[in-house]
Amino acid sequence: MFKAGQGRAEVARLCGVSWRSAHEWHRVWSHEGSGALKATTKPGPKAKFSDAEVTVIEEQLRRGPTEHGYENDLWTRRRVGRLVTET
Repeated sequence: MFKAGQGRAEVARLCGVSWRSAHEWHRVWSHEGSGALKATTKPGPKAKFSDAEVTVIEEQLRRGPTEHGYENDLWTRRRVGRLVTET
């Protein structure tokens, strides 16, 4: 967009970001080129559960609280925590 001559305000509006973000993009683009604008992933915390564990927990949650011995069909934070700990 910058190469096509669009200004920072127009880029910000079209992309749904603040002018400040578009300004930073323009600064990076003008000094380092369009390759420097490529999205990168930032490392986050290590997953606490494997995909298989998530699948098991989801299945147990879908069964509902009454299937796990509770008197009503309401999942509370405490109940979910207990389920996760015991699974």
